[in-house]
Amino acid sequence: MLLLACTSLFGQDKYLQLEKVRTLKFVKYYPGDEITFQLNNGLWYTRVIEDVNYESKALIFSDNQVQIDSIVAVRSFKPQKWSRPIGNQLYNFAIAWTGFALVAGLVDDDDSYSSGDVAVAASSAGLGFTLQKLFKKRTYRLKRDADGQYTKWRIRAMDLRLRTN
Repeated sequence: MLLLACTSLFGQDKYLQLEKVRTLKFVKYYPGDEITFQLNNGLWYTRVIEDVNYESKALIFSDNQVQIDSIVAVRSFKPQKWSRPIGNQLYNFAIAWTGFALVAGLVDDDDSYSSGDVAVAASSAGLGFTLQKLFKKRTYRLKRDADGQYTKWRIRAMDLRLRTN
């Protein structure tokens, strides 16, 4: 009994799960999390989840509730795993190129810091910035095939509470 009480303190038992079909990739949205989603009408909404109702398959917000089946897309604003490290490495390359070019210009009279060095450093930093901004947002489309099954991504209400009869 004590074990069950402790597990309920550490984990949420009701949540919304966005998962890739036939893989183990998923994103969980708990009550209190903000979610951006698109409905059948094509409009985007950003709301804070108050509760997830497993029985009626609905998300409950402070002002209304939305049926999970009416959601056609979910948008995430977390950067992709690869874009931030590559962008940071491009920033580091720009700094290193500038530093080495300046030192080479001070040491060797024939090699001066030129506009080519500025162009390499600026293009590297610009590419790093662009990568981080371009791949910051991701949209998960919840498309269905002719049988009504999700093709790539699906969304489900999860309720892991223990029920006693």
